[in-house]
Parts: sequence; C-alpha cells; structure tokens
Amino acid sequence: MLGVYLPIFSPPLFFFFIWLTDMLFVNHHQRGEKEGYSTVSSEEEGGHYRQPSINNPPALHCVRLMKIYQGMPLWQRTSDVLALRGFSASIEEGQIFCLLGHNGAGKTTTVNILTGLFEPTFGDGFIYGHSVVAEMETIRRFMGVCPQHDILWNDLTAREHLEIFAELKNVPSYERAAVVDDKLRSVNLYDVGNKLVGGFSGGMKRRLSVAMSCIGEPKIIFMDGELAVLL
Repeated sequence: MLGVYLPIFSPPLFFFFIWLTDMLFVNHHQRGEKEGYSTVSSEEEGGHYRQPSINNPPALHCVRLMKIYQGMPLWQRTSDVLALRGFSASIEEGQIFCLLGHNGAGKTTTVNILTGLFEPTFGDGFIYGHSVVAEMETIRRFMGVCPQHDILWNDLTAREHLEIFAELKNVPSYERAAVVDDKLRSVNLYDVGNKLVGGFSGGMKRRLSVAMSCIGEPKIIFMDGELAVLL
C-alpha cells in the first residue's frame, strides 16, 4: 500500500485532536477571549462601578455583563453580533437609574438579561444579592417588569389584566380588589377600568403596563422603552 502510516497516537494527530476539541467544544466567548470582544477593564469602567459592601449589598449590582448572539453556539464566526460589552453598575435601593443610548446600544439587551429573558455570555448581575444567572426564580418573586412592547389582550378590561397579575404575584384574594383599584388610580385609569383594552390609546395601554409591573409591591422594577406618556 502506498502512503505513510501514522499511528493513532502520533504527534500530528494528537495536536489536530486538541485543536479540533478546542474549536468545537470550548466556548471562547465565555472567557471573553474572542478577538475584538474582550471585556471592559477596570480602568475603562472609571467611576461607573464600585465593589459592593458585603454586609449591605446594593439593590442592583452588574459585573461586566456581555452578550454575544452566536449563529452557531459551538463555533466562532465573524457574523456573531456583539450586543453588549462589559456593562457594570452598582445601584442603591431607592434610586432611579436610567440607561440612555442610541438604537442598538444594548439597553434592551441589558434589561432582558437582568429580567431573565436572556442569559449573559459573560459576567453576572446581582439583584439584592441574588444572581440573575443562578437564582432567577427567587428574583422573580420580588421583581416587576414593564417590557418594551405592551403585552395586553384586547378582549380583556384593564381591571381584568390587573386581577390576573395579582393572582400570578400571589396577592391574597381578600386584598386583590383594593390593590387593583389602587393601581388603576395611580395611573389615572380608574374611570375606564371596566372598559376593553382594545379601545385604549397607546398612552393608556402604556400606563396599564406600568400598573401591571407594580402589582405585588416589587422591590425593584425594570421599565424598558418609551415612557414619556407618563410625564
């Protein structure tokens, strides 16, 4: 037979196996090592980030959150999209924190990570000391979310929307009516609480979404998108 015989443990085959394993099964994004996608250094973070106190953790603490949308999870491609690079912040309880940026800056991606819709490619976020990567079920018990686009049903009334969320948030049944009335008044929808949402204006729908995010007295609320209708 013609050709060169290579034993199965020959050096060329060994190094080829190591290279193939690294390419197929090691996600370099998790280490922040892909060219051009390195995480933000502590020097770049400047004054926007500080180490939290162990005894008194902040309400929200983000540690170099990164999100890369990959076409093939097991393969690095130039078409991968970097949506968020090294976001860090520490926000105390009682503060209102606003993210400003142009379209595609990563604002919604950040909210989606912190509310458990997406997992970060790198980094982590802590809400009252609980990790958004490992403890999202716990976080959801005391978190409210107003998404970028209203998630409403045209065939239900405003009051019925709030009653559904009150039940989902485990508000005691004997308190639900009072809670729903209070939230409707807080967003000036009490007089139309029994009307179908399908007839609401865009601003009224947005206010209803805000009221829904406040059901259950959450400790932290994430609001994504345009909220100028509330001003």
